[in-house]
Amino acid sequence: ISGGEPGMRNDLPGLIAEARRGGASEVTLETNATLLDADRTRALHAAGLTLARVNLTAWGDALDAITRDPGGFDRTLAGIRALLDAGVAVEVSAVVIRATLGSLGALPEQLVNALGPSLRGLRVRVPTESPDPSQLVTYDEACAALSTAHASARRAGLSFKLSPDSGPPPCFFPQPAAVSS
Repeated sequence: ISGGEPGMRNDLPGLIAEARRGGASEVTLETNATLLDADRTRALHAAGLTLARVNLTAWGDALDAITRDPGGFDRTLAGIRALLDAGVAVEVSAVVIRATLGSLGALPEQLVNALGPSLRGLRVRVPTESPDPSQLVTYDEACAALSTAHASARRAGLSFKLSPDSGPPPCFFPQPAAVSS
């Protein structure tokens, strides 16, 4: 369930329950988690939510600057903690853009240090379109940032995936076979 911010919907638990009744074996919610608290996450879990993919593309004030939402980072972390406490699996989603190039490498270890090892992983996407084209990065820049973030994720024991709807293609990486397998 995605589009805009689904956490704004009062009927979100009902939508999840309906998807499960309709035969969905898994339901994934894509959210920034800023509107999720303990009561809400327990209701989402009870309705059948199996995975929350939380957008957290930078750490601390850097995220607030990117999203232009003062305090958004703290609310996102609180939402992630509430999801984990409710028993919902959490995967963090990040994008590689100009504003995140310098901080993406530290993100996996920051996540594990703050939230523990219970995160399902980090899923990264390299956009090829943007409302602000100056934020798009070259594949060479993306590969360097992805390689650094992947090494950080390995050190932290965190699963690291490149989103399947994303570039760069494996041939851009120093070890293409490792990326494509």
